[in-house]
Amino acid sequence: MSVAARRIRAGDVILALGSLLLLISILAHVAAAPAAPPPGRNKVVSGHVSESAPAGVAAHEVPEAPSPPAEEGQREPADFVPNSRAIHSWKDLPVHVVHRPHWLSGLEHPKPPHGNGIDFKLRNAELHLELLGYDADSIRFAFDLVNRLDAALAGGREGAEATARLLELSRGGKAAADLASAIGDGANEEAVRVRAIARLASHGGTPTISDQLVALAATDESEAIRTAAGVSLLWMGRESEVARWVSSEASSKAMSDFFESVQVGVNKLDERRPPKTLVFSQVRAVESPTLVDALMDGTAPSRWPAATRTKIYSIAAQYGGERPEVGPWMEREYARATDDLARASILFAAPRVANSRGLEDRAAEVARAGGSGYLVRTALFSLGQFRTERSMRVLMEVVPKCGEDTAAHAIRALERLAPWFPKDIEPYLKNLTGHPDANVRALAAAALGRSFSAATR
Repeated sequence: MSVAARRIRAGDVILALGSLLLLISILAHVAAAPAAPPPGRNKVVSGHVSESAPAGVAAHEVPEAPSPPAEEGQREPADFVPNSRAIHSWKDLPVHVVHRPHWLSGLEHPKPPHGNGIDFKLRNAELHLELLGYDADSIRFAFDLVNRLDAALAGGREGAEATARLLELSRGGKAAADLASAIGDGANEEAVRVRAIARLASHGGTPTISDQLVALAATDESEAIRTAAGVSLLWMGRESEVARWVSSEASSKAMSDFFESVQVGVNKLDERRPPKTLVFSQVRAVESPTLVDALMDGTAPSRWPAATRTKIYSIAAQYGGERPEVGPWMEREYARATDDLARASILFAAPRVANSRGLEDRAAEVARAGGSGYLVRTALFSLGQFRTERSMRVLMEVVPKCGEDTAAHAIRALERLAPWFPKDIEPYLKNLTGHPDANVRALAAAALGRSFSAATR
């Protein structure tokens, strides 16, 4: 393989990991504690839906990120239990798979043609479900079910005929129930309605489509249907209708599911990167400034429980991170927060906010205070995302004082900054290999091997 080809492959892997950062941020606000492994499930993992890595591409670890609890009042996430969750039908699907954007279906997003590459969008989606604890067979079934639904909804029709059919199916009734019965194996009427609504977004923002989606978002009895309509309106660019729906929606579950479903972006090459280093960042798929306005206004979020309110900060960063007022607003929210879950959610989103120096200061304060727990681990993770020398210095300062549950997060945060500050971080990690604590020595040696070995360079 040529040097150029190897560089392309390396760039592809970096692209996958960059996309995964957003998915992990979604996970940070989604994952409930996995249940005990169901009877009859073992830990034998079958192959992935996506192609296996091509020859010559080294295996990469999934970037670590703290995962806050989904249950309100719970302060520490449960341990990750692989293969502990199963999917057998539509009702078992995680919300971000239920409301999967139309451009991620098997119709618009096929595998690479020759089997010599990875479908990174699909692989990232797989990794997300793996991090949630789902077994490989369930992951395969989940994607197959959504793709079968989308293929059945496409049905060979085009133009006005296809639009009319989707509009009919989105309303439910006998037509949707009959199609679900024909699809079988996990599908039901709600599944047909949700995916019909998702596919309507690809048929343009005509008044007929948008009016029906607005009506469904406002009046349908099903929370899943209201959420699907809100998501589809966003992908169609109907941001004013989305903001009005967010401001009026009574169900916090519908809002929670909506927030988890719309954190989907596209990748672009980041200009803030060192020479000879490829860094891809997430950018929003659509514009929605009025959505950010509705969240910052605070009237609607004040009605939601804490577990739903914590999700607004990642949305504000995703859709308005470049706005100068978002950073100060998040600082005020941090000062008013009364629990670690809210503070951690703000710090987790902070690196994607342009005006974030004050939030970086808050993360540094938490890291320097030390101790253990979720807030400290999130602060360390965030410091590794700011890409500033001051964050690097704070991490170097606190690593020797970290406890067993935080040392790994601090060292991995430093490792993420290695492309920007290699001359500072490499000798620092080498020095840590002589640390009195065996755990710190092992973590430093592993970081050196990953980021500063001859092969890596």
